Amino acid sequence: MKDERLLHKVVLDALEFHVEHKDDLRLPDFGAPGRIFVFGSGNAFAAGRIIFRDRDAVFADEGQYIHALQVDRDPPIECGVVLSASGGKDAPGMVKALLAAGLDTYLLTCNKGAPAAEPLDEGHVVFTPAEPEPITYNTSTYVGMILAHTGEDAGAIREHIESRVKPFIDEHLDLLRGAGAFYLLVHPDFDAVREMLLTKFDELFGPMINGRCYTPEQTAHAKTLVGWDEELFISFDPLDAADPIFGKAGKTRLDVPMPKPCGPAAMVSIGYYVIGRLQEARTEDWYRASADAYKRRQQDLIDGVKRARAASDWP
Repeated sequence: MKDERLLHKVVLDALEFHVEHKDDLRLPDFGAPGRIFVFGSGNAFAAGRIIFRDRDAVFADEGQYIHALQVDRDPPIECGVVLSASGGKDAPGMVKALLAAGLDTYLLTCNKGAPAAEPLDEGHVVFTPAEPEPITYNTSTYVGMILAHTGEDAGAIREHIESRVKPFIDEHLDLLRGAGAFYLLVHPDFDAVREMLLTKFDELFGPMINGRCYTPEQTAHAKTLVGWDEELFISFDPLDAADPIFGKAGKTRLDVPMPKPCGPAAMVSIGYYVIGRLQEARTEDWYRASADAYKRRQQDLIDGVKRARAASDWP
């Protein structure tokens, strides 16, 4: 790869980038108040759940949006938003489907040349700034969209990571290197961020390292029924830091220092940073060994699934 940066370095670069571009981080109201469709693929879907959490929204990903549009709703939904960093892949189909349904349609993207923007007028395409990153990292993209919604201070998040999180991880690198599996704990407010951390774990490690992520409340429902002493709990929720419920402090559990208050952009950034430090700590970097080849064939995979789905006689 030309870009040899690890994820945790990209996180710090992205936060610095958004400090410099904070005046460009604004989101409109996206139509009149009321119910809204929010469509996105991968972590765009999770970012949509964060940004529109307080709206009366129907969320759907690349496999569910067609069904979502077919359901009779009362009162009917009149507005839809598609989130996509690139404005490509599944986004053009989502935009076309919303327009075909006669809905007021917006695209939230980081790409001013987004294919999904072609059928929309300028007022319905919303851009947030981002910088180039390795494939799938999508850190400055979705963190930027979230910052534009929450108004969190990117500089303060970066300072917290450098002054509190980095020294903490430096101190416990041996645990990161030696663990056989990882279990991330997040506060229930960050359930959508939980999805983003799982996605990032899948992208960087695939089947090579098992990574799970739940809230403590979800964890209490049999997630630890089968346990393993080599699974390291990494908690981003201070709920039980003093007297751990899950894992043993200093042995099979790390409690990452979190800012107070903590917003979703901070949670994404800190979570990505820690996962990036894990990427750094491992002997093999499966992501960077595979990224170039995957980048060349990703669109073919997406198109292949679409063709197969279109040819299927499944109702």
